[in-house]
Amino acid sequence: MREYKAKIIPLVFYSINETEPKICPLIWDCLILCLDTFDDCWSLVNYQKSFLPKLYAFLRHACHGNVFGVKDCLLPLIEKIPKTVIDDKDNYHFIENFFQSMEEG
Repeated sequence: MREYKAKIIPLVFYSINETEPKICPLIWDCLILCLDTFDDCWSLVNYQKSFLPKLYAFLRHACHGNVFGVKDCLLPLIEKIPKTVIDDKDNYHFIENFFQSMEEG
């Protein structure tokens, strides 16, 4: 699996806004598996332009009806978000956007 990580990680990370109820929980489980397995996941993903907007949209749309399939993955995801993203309140506003998106959804 490690030899394909440059292909697997972007594929999984950019698919988090999946709407299909049978596939969505599997993608989120794969996301957490990637974060637990590979220490350098975030270097292969453009989180400012691709990942975070998809995450916020997914939350704003109430997880496309897949809340019960992804709820157990949200806390581990927050735990693995790079500290630079969480602490940079000028560019990312992560905490504010994350919880605002959840409230809207």
